[in-house]
Amino acid sequence: MRDRIADIIWDNCHDGENGQQLDVAADAIIAALPSMIAPLVFRDLNKNAGIYGAFTHGVAYRIKIPAPNRVSWSATDTGLPSWRSVNSEDEAKAAANAHHVAQIIGSFKGAE
Repeated sequence: MRDRIADIIWDNCHDGENGQQLDVAADAIIAALPSMIAPLVFRDLNKNAGIYGAFTHGVAYRIKIPAPNRVSWSATDTGLPSWRSVNSEDEAKAAANAHHVAQIIGSFKGAE
């Protein structure tokens, strides 16, 4: 992550200018942060029942595949319905990862 941030600063400020260039660099760093978050790693919780899980920062993510074409995912944080239906395991992983990234990036919003 440190190298990526250094590259962003260099790309936006290496000509020695300050002011507006620093604002551009800060915006570029904020925009790049989501891509620096490692994706969730799902493990078998109950292979026979088609349940997989990933745990991070106090949130438990689960994917349930009880039958072909019946896929859902959940996150144990507050404010979300228990299970959300999706079309595939890949879509469930993508939705869980998007939620994971949003949770982490959301923690930076208060500092603006």
